[in-house]
Amino acid sequence: DAFTRRLFARLGASWMARAGYAAVRAHFMAALPVEVALYNEAHALIVRHSKDVCRARPLCGACLLLSRCPHGQDI
Repeated sequence: DAFTRRLFARLGASWMARAGYAAVRAHFMAALPVEVALYNEAHALIVRHSKDVCRARPLCGACLLLSRCPHGQDI
């Protein structure tokens, strides 16, 4: 979804900014064990972080991922 693409594009996976839902889903399904509860939890955490911190106008100073985020370090 848009939250996942925005967050991971900012973290350096720039291809996700242009990728469709199916490509992003396939990437995560290949990287994570096949566990519905794990997918749901990961997605919930991504959405929460994206809504609270990595917003359209991000709050990079409050981000726990700042040390790994090229976007936040450029601001």
